Amino acid sequence: KKKKKMLNDEKELDIIIFGATGNIGKKILAYFLFKQFSCYSIGLAGRSSDKLEQLINGFEYGIPELYVNTAMASLKNISLITADTEDEESITSMVQRTKILINCVGPYNLYGEPVVSACAQYGTHYLDVSGETYFNELMMEKYNELAKSNETIIINGCGFNSVIADVGTAYTISQYKGDKCVHNVKSFVQLNYPYKMFNSLYCSFTAYKSGIEGLSRYNKVMTLRKISQMKLPRIGSKLKTKQYIPYLEENLYNFKLYNYTAKKYCITSPFSDSSVVKKTQELNYRKRELECTLNILQGLSEEENEKKIQLINQKHPVPIQYRNFLVTKNWFYMLLLMFFGIIFTTLVCFKKGRSFLEKAYAILSFGTVSKKSINVNINNYSTFRMIFKSQGYTDYKLPTVYLSNKKTTTVENLNSLNINHNNNKNNNENENNDKPNYEIITSVNGPEIHKSASICIYCAAMTILEDDLLSNFGVLTPSIALSCYENDNPSFITRLQNNGITFSVISTKDI
Repeated sequence: KKKKKMLNDEKELDIIIFGATGNIGKKILAYFLFKQFSCYSIGLAGRSSDKLEQLINGFEYGIPELYVNTAMASLKNISLITADTEDEESITSMVQRTKILINCVGPYNLYGEPVVSACAQYGTHYLDVSGETYFNELMMEKYNELAKSNETIIINGCGFNSVIADVGTAYTISQYKGDKCVHNVKSFVQLNYPYKMFNSLYCSFTAYKSGIEGLSRYNKVMTLRKISQMKLPRIGSKLKTKQYIPYLEENLYNFKLYNYTAKKYCITSPFSDSSVVKKTQELNYRKRELECTLNILQGLSEEENEKKIQLINQKHPVPIQYRNFLVTKNWFYMLLLMFFGIIFTTLVCFKKGRSFLEKAYAILSFGTVSKKSINVNINNYSTFRMIFKSQGYTDYKLPTVYLSNKKTTTVENLNSLNINHNNNKNNNENENNDKPNYEIITSVNGPEIHKSASICIYCAAMTILEDDLLSNFGVLTPSIALSCYENDNPSFITRLQNNGITFSVISTKDI
């Protein structure tokens, strides 16, 4: 570990933002400079040296004046780097110069893998804002072991997708103390636009194309999961929800009245949040298996074993059932969303359909998608709120050994836990048909989603640079990589709170 740390300390730069001239790259750069990031060295990378020069010299591309005034002194010390995903040498050279690489070059399904591969190979920590499920899961399967061997942290989906859902779920689960146990968590994303929706909601063409590329790989996602996904046990009965059928949910937030009395139309979210949260449950469960098995091999007394199990339960909660929903203002927006969703998901299945979606983006999106640089002032007064409704049990006694394969009691089997987990078939031995009797509702609030993505990236980078306690390496989900389950007061959540993304408990009650 000391050798690895010494090699990392010898790198020239602390952070490189790759794709800094794109929409999300500029927002991330603006936030770093706004935070007066003068104590760390930063570099900007992209394909065009001319665009990088324009960005530095004139703050083109719509970066607010507020950031310009506080950042001019820092701009003189920023390094400019030319790199292209199609040029392997330029990627390697860029990666070897920095401790952390923030990749803003999408779609990631097309351009992301060469950068992840280089970071895993050369021990450079990696962050991106990918919302592309296939890319995220494929990188985890292909590069996890290599990144782990080089003590590298690689986090896909470290922006608004999927930090808020993943870390918010971890925060909600942490509210269940003692013998309380979580059964399910449902999250509801609410976006608040103070003006008319189509005058204030904007999306870059790159993000739009990433959605096309992501959805077109749905069959590949299913194939990959058959090979790699571990079947997890569950406690209690199966959570029943109607997939992609809109319904009315009560007690959501009313932005006009500032209370939780609103009834809103909800529909299952197609984004990557659900995939990331479920992958977190899998990673937590693997750690749980390993620690429980080590506990057995130590031959502890019953009292010592019970204490150890309690600690394991706290650090690695049992898998929960998770659902993620989008919330709309009224039935008209719900019908509009469904209509667009049906057209979109149908056309992405065909090459000509994808081509049509890319050409007719302005009409199909009602003008909300743009190839031009988006002025960051447009959404300054917009906010988001994600509500987490969880249900569980007040007094649920977990088995002393909670393993998917209870015959795992030898060192040989212990060593094979992470290798042969694909073959572990669980028949839900711990099935409990009793309904949950306890409910906790939490909320995560923050500014508009692009600024929130910049805050998430900034806080993740600071946590990696400044926290010596991080011990999880590999291609991981945000909450696992940044130790949101293993610490009582995770520094990552504290940083988010200090930067305007707040976490709070709304209510706790028996049901």
